[in-house]
Amino acid sequence: MEDPSNSKPLRIVITGSECTGKTTLAHALAGTFGMPFSTEGAREYVNDVQRCLEFSDVELIAFRQIKNEDIVLAKESEIIFLDTDLFSTLIYSQLYFNQYPPWIATYCHARKGDLYLLCSTDVPWVEDELQRDHRTIHERTSAHELFVSTLTQADCTFVIIDGLGEDRLLNAVTAVGTYLATNRKLVD
Repeated sequence: MEDPSNSKPLRIVITGSECTGKTTLAHALAGTFGMPFSTEGAREYVNDVQRCLEFSDVELIAFRQIKNEDIVLAKESEIIFLDTDLFSTLIYSQLYFNQYPPWIATYCHARKGDLYLLCSTDVPWVEDELQRDHRTIHERTSAHELFVSTLTQADCTFVIIDGLGEDRLLNAVTAVGTYLATNRKLVD
């Protein structure tokens, strides 16, 4: 039997394209399960710099994301919820700049989550000038498709989460419960 003090927490990543309720869902899941969560590095970075992003910002965002994840990983918890991870940084760098720093792809795989909750695009679109740089609801669908493709190619376990409000949370809780029941990594 593995010593629980040496085990890594189960990493559940809430991810997806823009304006799909990732942060709201991450907070709600952490509260529902009574487990810690990390915040989104890109959102914090944009709030700090108060301007549209440039390619030179991608590595700084990735470093912020890693730092946020490492803080919550250091907590003694069986499960942690991550408001996005490096796959999001990689995907958005591809979408916005048609390139990404190569090291990020390596780190994506090395730091891969156990379960990804991929938020569907069925929630209403909200304009966000700084982070979205005048992107549109139609581009959100393309981003969603790139998330599906990237997570599939990386052999990530993911579930698409849809629904509005409490239905979305219930669908996410069900997905986490199903994963836990079929992939029991935790010591009871």
